[in-house]
Amino acid sequence: MGTQPEEQASPSLRTECHASPILPARAWQVLRWTPDLQDCSQISDLLTDHLPHVFDLVGSFHILSPVSPGSLTLLILHTRFQAEMFQNLGTWICVQRFHELCRKNKLSGEAQIGPVHPRTCPDCLRPEEENISPFSLWWSTISPFSASEAGHHKEKLLHAMRCRNYETILSYPKYLHQHDSDDLWLHIAFIPIVADALWNFHSEISIDEITAGLSFDHLTRRPREAINLWLSSLPAIIRKWSDKENACAIRSICNTILEQPSLPGTQASLAHLLGLSPAYFCQLFQEQVGQNFSSFVISARISYAKRLLLQGGYSLKEIAQQCGYSDPSHFCKLFRKHAGMTPKQFAEHARNKN
Repeated sequence: MGTQPEEQASPSLRTECHASPILPARAWQVLRWTPDLQDCSQISDLLTDHLPHVFDLVGSFHILSPVSPGSLTLLILHTRFQAEMFQNLGTWICVQRFHELCRKNKLSGEAQIGPVHPRTCPDCLRPEEENISPFSLWWSTISPFSASEAGHHKEKLLHAMRCRNYETILSYPKYLHQHDSDDLWLHIAFIPIVADALWNFHSEISIDEITAGLSFDHLTRRPREAINLWLSSLPAIIRKWSDKENACAIRSICNTILEQPSLPGTQASLAHLLGLSPAYFCQLFQEQVGQNFSSFVISARISYAKRLLLQGGYSLKEIAQQCGYSDPSHFCKLFRKHAGMTPKQFAEHARNKN
């Protein structure tokens, strides 16, 4: 399925609020965004500065009417893709970009989208007469996957991402091919399912990062090959965000140990909690903290014991228990090994120094 040469400009799309601009396009559709609380007139300039990037994947855009306090209505102009399936995928990605732009600027609202129209259109377009629907409903209506099928695939991919089972991700197109080898739209519509799984894996991944490895020119010529190449780029994204998330989790674990060193928690149990192997948890901990897990725990407990000794009023047994040791003798041996003196000597030394 190759891309066709660009044709001559299509008949003009005219809006009732503008001086009949010439808007050539292969196809077009209406996007309406309604804010929850904000006045659109106050944010139009902010959005307009970034909208060219939002829609450059499919072609361009045009604001249909002066911005009203109620909603922002845009015309999406499809000038790049000939086939409707690629136009629909392009719209899906562009609206995701639009959502991200709104979230980045702390704007909330609902996007509604109309159907893709062929390039022939009325001389005077009336957006209020368009059959628009909420974005998620629009996509579920045109997607070849039912909601249950999409959910099943998403959960399967999400599990593979969490387990770093990249083979399952890379081989998924073969699975789809076995079930419906002739439906190309099935493979194209699979791309949003993968993106949804990635967002469930980590919500901060941007749509541009997700699709960075997807060549749309290649997709229109050899779609299955392009999708396979794109999937091969995803393990690097998964590793990157896994490491970020695990780094945050390890910092949180360290803070908890420093604040409450008596809490039970073995290397194996914490690794299981994060969905990691004990060996990989040990490697990450060493990279993030600069010492192994056992050394960090002992160091945190000895530091806490010193604070309690300086405060005074605690027996040796009480201090040992608050530091996570049930045997005071074992605690004393560890304390002497790391502090160079017994707990009693440390307390006496501190009093004499003061």
